[in-house]
Amino acid sequence: MPRQLPESWLLAYLAYTHESKSPEIFHLWTGISIIAGALQRKVWFDMAYYKLYPHHYIVLVSPPGRCAKTTAMAIGRSMTKKVDYYPFAVESTSREKLIKSMSQSLKNGQSVLNVHAGEFASFFATSAEKMLVFLTDIYSAQETWAHETISGQLSEIRGPFLNLLAATTPDSLERDVAVAAVGVGLTSRIIFVYEDTPRTQPWRPKLSDSQRALGQLLMSDLAHIATLQGEFAITPEFDDAFQAWEDQHTVEFNTTDSPLLDDYFERKSDHLKKLCMVISAAYKDELVLTKHDLDLALTTLAQAEQRMSSVFSGVGKNPLIRDINDVLVDFLSSPAGFTRGEIALRFSHSLRLEEVDEVLTTLQVRGQIILRDGRYYAVGGNNGKL
Repeated sequence: MPRQLPESWLLAYLAYTHESKSPEIFHLWTGISIIAGALQRKVWFDMAYYKLYPHHYIVLVSPPGRCAKTTAMAIGRSMTKKVDYYPFAVESTSREKLIKSMSQSLKNGQSVLNVHAGEFASFFATSAEKMLVFLTDIYSAQETWAHETISGQLSEIRGPFLNLLAATTPDSLERDVAVAAVGVGLTSRIIFVYEDTPRTQPWRPKLSDSQRALGQLLMSDLAHIATLQGEFAITPEFDDAFQAWEDQHTVEFNTTDSPLLDDYFERKSDHLKKLCMVISAAYKDELVLTKHDLDLALTTLAQAEQRMSSVFSGVGKNPLIRDINDVLVDFLSSPAGFTRGEIALRFSHSLRLEEVDEVLTTLQVRGQIILRDGRYYAVGGNNGKL
C-alpha cells in the first residue's frame, strides 16, 4: 500500500501530538526513534570501511515530573502496532538478559531490539558498568557481535540493531550514569534532548476526529516505511554540502560550553548521516539523500544541541558544581541578595555549612557575586554593580 500522508511522517506526527503537554522537541525525537526502529538494518549508508545503520541512542532529559517524558515515549510506541516486526526489550533488564533477547530476536539475518526505558538509570540497575560497555560496543552494529561468558559459553548476536529511547532527570543522570558513561564513550553515542518547560495545554487532552484519523494514517505509513530496503545513495548537491560542513566542523568543533560534549561532537558526522536517513525515509521512498535532507538534519541537531550542555552541568570532578550553579541562579533572580545564613537555610537540604562557604567563595573568585555590608549580590544586580 502506498503512503497516505501528503507530508513528512514527522510533521504529521507533531500535528498528532500537538495536544500533549510534552514539549514538541520530545515528540520530534521520539518520532525519529520510532522511524529508526522501523527501518532497522534493511537500509544503510556505505562508508567504505563500515556501514551506517539508522539506529539511534536518544535520551530525553528534564527535571522530575515536569515534561511528561514517558508519555511522549508511550505515544510513539503506540504507532508501531501495524508494523510486522518491531520487537521491544523489557524496560529493566541485565546485560546478560539483553544479550540473550537480542540473539533470540534473529530474523532475516538481523537481531533487532528496541529499548524504551522510562528511567534510563534503572536500565543499569543490575549490571551498571557491564551494561555501559555493552551499549557502547553494540552501537557500531558490526556484522556479528560475540561474547564469551564466565562459564566459557559463546554468546553471539548476528546483525545486531539496538535502537534506544530513554528518559531521565539531570540528577539521576549525574548520580547514576553520566560519569561512567563518559569514561567508556557511551555519551558520544547518545543524543541528549533537554527541556524543562512543558507546553500549556488543557489538563485533559482531546483529539479531534481529524487527529484520530491522522493517528491511523501514521500507523499505516510507518508500516510502509518499514518495507524500505537497500543502500542510500546521495545527490551531487548533498555530497558538496556535506563536504563543506565537514570542513567547517573541523574548524568549529564543539559549539557548546561543555567540554564533556567533545566526544559527541567528534561523532556528530555519523549522527548526522543517521539522521539524514531517518528524515529522508519520513517523506519519500526513494533511497537518495538530498541537500534538503541534510539541511533538515542539521537544523534538528542544532536545536537539540542548544541545551545539550544543561544535561552535564553537574557532571565532573567537582561534586559541588550543580549546587554552585543552583545558588548562582538564586542570586541572579534576587536583586536583594542573600546573607550567608539565608543561603545556608535555603540549601540546608543539600549543603553542609562548610560546603555553603565553598560555594560562596567559588562564586566570588569567579567574579559572579560580591559581598557588601554582610550580604552577597550577583554582579550586575541592583546592589551588586561594580
